[in-house]
Amino acid sequence: MSQQSAQLLEVTAEISALIETLVQTEHRLAELTAGEVDTVANHQGRTLMLRRSQDALRDSETVKLAAILNALPANIAVLDAHGVIVAVNESWRNFAASNGLLCPHDGVGMNYFDVCDVIYAKEAGEAIPVAAGIRSVLSGRSQRFSIEYPCHFPLVQRWFLMTVTPLSEDRANGAVVMHLDVTAERQSVNALETSELRFRQMADHISDVFFLQNLDGTEIYYVSPAYEHIWGRSCESLYANPRSWADALHPDDLQYAITQVSEDGNAEFGHEYRIIRPDGEIRWIHVREFVILDAAGEPYRIAGVCTDITQRKLATDELRTSEARFRSLTGLSSDWYWEQDQEHRFTALNGRENDRSWDKDRFMLIGLRRWKLPGAAPISQSWEQHKAVLDAHKPFRNFEYQRIIGNGMLKHVSANGEPVFDADGSFTGYRGVGTDITERKLASLELRESESRFRSLTELSSDWYWEQDEEYRYVGFSGGESSIKWGSDQRALLGMRRWELTGITPLSDSWDQHRALLDARKPFRNFEYQHVLENGSIRYVSASGEPTFDADGRFSGYRGVATDITERKRAEEALRASELQQRQLAGELDIERSRLVAAQRLAKVGSWETDVATKAIIWSEETYRIFETDLATFRPTHDAFLAIVHPEDRARVNEAFVQSLMAPAAYKIVQHRLMLPDGRIKFVEERWRVRFDEQAHPVKVIGTSQDVTERMRVEEEIRSLNADLERRVEERTAELEAANHELEAFDYSVAHDLRAPLRHIEGFSTMLVEDYGDKLDARGREYLEKLKGAGKRMELLVGDLLALSLVSRSELNRSDVDVSALAQLVFASLHEAEPTREVESVIGPSLRVNADLGLLRIVLENLIGNAWKFTGKQPVARIEFGCLLRDNVPTFFVRDNGAGFDRAYADRLFAPFQRLHAQCEFKGTGIGLATVSRIITRHGGKVWAEGIVDHGATFHFTLPL
Repeated sequence: MSQQSAQLLEVTAEISALIETLVQTEHRLAELTAGEVDTVANHQGRTLMLRRSQDALRDSETVKLAAILNALPANIAVLDAHGVIVAVNESWRNFAASNGLLCPHDGVGMNYFDVCDVIYAKEAGEAIPVAAGIRSVLSGRSQRFSIEYPCHFPLVQRWFLMTVTPLSEDRANGAVVMHLDVTAERQSVNALETSELRFRQMADHISDVFFLQNLDGTEIYYVSPAYEHIWGRSCESLYANPRSWADALHPDDLQYAITQVSEDGNAEFGHEYRIIRPDGEIRWIHVREFVILDAAGEPYRIAGVCTDITQRKLATDELRTSEARFRSLTGLSSDWYWEQDQEHRFTALNGRENDRSWDKDRFMLIGLRRWKLPGAAPISQSWEQHKAVLDAHKPFRNFEYQRIIGNGMLKHVSANGEPVFDADGSFTGYRGVGTDITERKLASLELRESESRFRSLTELSSDWYWEQDEEYRYVGFSGGESSIKWGSDQRALLGMRRWELTGITPLSDSWDQHRALLDARKPFRNFEYQHVLENGSIRYVSASGEPTFDADGRFSGYRGVATDITERKRAEEALRASELQQRQLAGELDIERSRLVAAQRLAKVGSWETDVATKAIIWSEETYRIFETDLATFRPTHDAFLAIVHPEDRARVNEAFVQSLMAPAAYKIVQHRLMLPDGRIKFVEERWRVRFDEQAHPVKVIGTSQDVTERMRVEEEIRSLNADLERRVEERTAELEAANHELEAFDYSVAHDLRAPLRHIEGFSTMLVEDYGDKLDARGREYLEKLKGAGKRMELLVGDLLALSLVSRSELNRSDVDVSALAQLVFASLHEAEPTREVESVIGPSLRVNADLGLLRIVLENLIGNAWKFTGKQPVARIEFGCLLRDNVPTFFVRDNGAGFDRAYADRLFAPFQRLHAQCEFKGTGIGLATVSRIITRHGGKVWAEGIVDHGATFHFTLPL
């Protein structure tokens, strides 16, 4: 309830108290005068005087009551204990006349409940609760009743606050009914509520967080659902604890925890701060808050909107970083944003600060069309083709044109644009971005000029990942587009060793040296070889690898990365050729040097020379770029070079350089780190060769520097993956060991806790038959035989379970096994057990496999034994064991013509205790096929079954060679 409504209720209470006092005074006077009359009833003169005094007092109080009631702004009626109107004020009479309910009289003497009936007859639903409320007050059950109701005046609707209070608190002797006009207050509240409702309906469908709170932030009236997505907390938690809003603030932004309202109470304010989500993620939030005023112009509530600007912050930081780097290289920015109207005239150009390098004032271009820009000429399309696209309201990409700007420079531009439509679908113009591609165009022209001499340096280097098994055969490749560029499919190389590849020649080491390193299970780095492709072109490769081991520490192969270093090799050749040309063609030095710079930039390999006698050092431009030094100010010396090298690598690099000056040798290769001024670490690979004179004195050192940071990052990721794999293998091994311990405990329980009771059952059953068999009838002896049979079956089941457990835990000892001979032994054992059965057994000849002999015998005993059992009802049984090729994989099978099974239940056959035939038909425990499945799985093979009811079954299994 608002402050104004509360004040109205206070005034109503005061009026009710005043009326009650006046009425009580009138009643008291009546009692006093009435008593006095009874006392002097025999003195008529005295009695007459008292009655006149009583009437005078009553008239006086009535006049006072009427005067007070008429002075009050509310519509007031006084009811007696039965609800009859005994007094009204002038405002009531005017209200009754305007409302048309009590005309033609003012209602005095009329029962108020009749008034309610009249109101109810006019379809005013408030009449029923009003009547009930008045009765509650008159009966003393309630001390107060109030209700707001609308009243339809002839022209406008007005709202009234009706209150009913008793005349006396200690007895039910009537009530005061007041009607107070609260239309203005109601309209103000309705406006606020309508505004809040619209606000909430809008906020529920927007990705930003909208909220509504009191002035000091201690109560939250509303927060939109987006709060849960951005803050990571539920809206209910914020309603329950508004302080949790501040609890999420970053410690450095706690000054935004309390909302401050300006003194004029009509402020709009905003700020940015960080929050910490429950998962630890930090997000940036932009908040704008508004003060809502009530009808009196006083601050009422605070509304606001919170926007997640984290991505914008990250993008801004990244943009600033990239701009700083790019500007240090090129000195100008390249992108800008533009807008055009429906007539294709520029209406906005929003670029970076260096856009002014194009024109003195870019805003001079506003209002011009692109084809009207000074000095503009199309490149990729004609102006007519471009205008046709615009007139069709279609998007365009990479429309290139050139411009001659104010200072006479020629600039190349690439523009992209999208058509813009308003809410009604009407075309309103275009918006897009423009890119300065001048440098790219110039670089392309420079590249084409030097392409004839340095074509071999234009191919981009690429890295790929490879894996080998324990026999050094390739089993996997993962990389970019190198396989396409090399003219072959990498999948065709699977199964081959590196030295078996066609056209491969080692460079850094011989094949014997490389093989010795592999056989020693050692890692290798930068093993270089030459590869002559099918089309006759030559590529150079540098490979690095690490040995891999399984959970038991057994060598399982190699994995590593390979890098196409053709560009680097050819760049080195170009360096040597350049030196020769410099000596032979001194007049063409500048031309060759410019071409060499372009080649090095493409290959990303810098060159350097050191004169041993003078200690003078020359760096190429690419070397300056790799070491991130200024070509104009930095003077390369050996000490200056070592100052850039990481402190932990300086001694090693310096020692390698000094040793290379001692005696002639092949290329020297050293990898080291650079410590850059901003704290970044960069990895560089140095390669150099020392030239000696005829007296074996060092004369000159010629070398290259290559940024290998990315390659080192990939190798570090591989090492990290290997470490993570080893950790996961260790965890898995620990889990398996725990499972084995559980199985051992289970074996012990089966062997001792289950078998002992079974022996007791069988033993006592035998004793009962021997000692008391003659005292039992035939049925009793039959029960004992069934009991003994059940015990024996249970003991067989326990034995099979133990066998299944041992199969899973026993060590796998592979050897060359004659499977045909092993099958012959199984058949012979079955014929010996049942010599009377006629079974045709067929065994494929000369079948051999590499497997565990003991476990493979269990497989054949179960599969052939099942076939023997399920053909027991056939007059002529036939069981075949053989092998055939399926998808080039040797597949063994056991086929019979027995009972078969429903193929719908084939997936249940290899689970323990799963039986598809009744015990009375075919005996068994349901463990045999589960044992077969585990043995085949341990060998790395697969097992499955096919069958038709009454038409036999075939069991297949594979055993990898």
